[in-house]
Amino acid sequence: MKVFSMNTTQTNKRLRLPKHGPPITVGEMLVEAYIEPLDMTQQRFADAIGIDRQSLNAIIKGRRSLTIEMAMRLGRVLGTSVEFWLNLQRMTELYIAENSDFAKTIAKIPVLVDVKQTAEARQSPVPTPKARRS
Repeated sequence: MKVFSMNTTQTNKRLRLPKHGPPITVGEMLVEAYIEPLDMTQQRFADAIGIDRQSLNAIIKGRRSLTIEMAMRLGRVLGTSVEFWLNLQRMTELYIAENSDFAKTIAKIPVLVDVKQTAEARQSPVPTPKARRS
């Protein structure tokens, strides 16, 4: 049987979402911070990263989610990290999910495991069994 262990400090980290409105999307970041300042068209930018203009436009308009492959392309040509682009995408998806009707349904599901209590229990010393006397 495989044993699965989680580092509770890592599993409880949350992305910081903006308090007043949605986060900036991948498309907004691409256009406002890169495509426009570089004075490029979507066609020229798409050619530079090796994709067709329709795919780029779908990402810019928010009709298509960013894939890992696309994040790698953007990271390479723009000198940023792959994680930067993936986190932008993740924040947008999380914001949409947390503000959906589905989130209200999820909030009604009872918590089965309290991670904090589980972590505290692991840190407390385990009592050793007493030796039997014969």
